[in-house]
Amino acid sequence: MDLQSLYGKTAFDLNGQEIGPIDAVYLDSGSGEPEWAAVRTGRTETSLAPLAGAILTDEGVQMAVAAKLVRNAPQSDHPAGETTAELSEAQEAELYLYYSVEYTSPTAEEPPLVGSPAPIDEEPDAPVLGTS
Repeated sequence: MDLQSLYGKTAFDLNGQEIGPIDAVYLDSGSGEPEWAAVRTGRTETSLAPLAGAILTDEGVQMAVAAKLVRNAPQSDHPAGETTAELSEAQEAELYLYYSVEYTSPTAEEPPLVGSPAPIDEEPDAPVLGTS
């Protein structure tokens, strides 16, 4: 999805109901792809909405969520018409929780592999069996 094509476009919900214009776009820190849109839902209120599943149409951007959900979502304080590299980890976690999307912290350690053998500690002076 082209970033420049998103600014100022009208966001619609999954049923075609108008939500408001897109003021800012937040990128995924890993991929650099658009991940969240700041949608103006009132004169000064701007809510964050997921771009996952969104479709760019001739009329605007059709989101994959309901308008009511976006209007009650966590707010954005980012200046209109700008892109930011990322949200804070706390903001991102709040959005994932709000929209009921599974969230994995980018700083979380990966779990150990199940069934992986434990490393073998070799003693450097241990005798080798089968040799004289």
